[in-house]
Amino acid sequence: MKRLKTALLISLAVNIFLAGLLIGEYWPKKPVEFLPENSPVAEVMTPEKRAFYEERMAEAVTGFQYSREQLDAAREKFMTALGQEEFSRPQLQAIAEDMVRHRVTPFQSMLKTVTDMAEEMTAAERRAVAEDITLRREAYKARQKCE
Repeated sequence: MKRLKTALLISLAVNIFLAGLLIGEYWPKKPVEFLPENSPVAEVMTPEKRAFYEERMAEAVTGFQYSREQLDAAREKFMTALGQEEFSRPQLQAIAEDMVRHRVTPFQSMLKTVTDMAEEMTAAERRAVAEDITLRREAYKARQKCE
């Protein structure tokens, strides 16, 4: 009976160890990286057009990152103003409008850039750009889940 108990405890320990390895490998999930060389636009655009497109997308990403920092700062400001002894509706409303602006402006800018570029693209290039933007968004959402 003692041997059986020892064997069961060893088996349990090995199973827990293996489960720990498996969990460590797959959870938390690793961030999904978007690699421009795997982009659908690589197949349909000329190298010059693709370089121009990638440059514009890099500018958009930088704009989103800067906007995220500004939005975080505005959120902190809002929470601080909300917790103050004296309530100031105009102050809170101004901060809230600022937060909305920081949230919307980079997206508007990216959409305007893509719209301007789309005038000079073929239908296949526009479809590739749409797929590329979708893949970039999915990669972004996956990274957000990992943080």
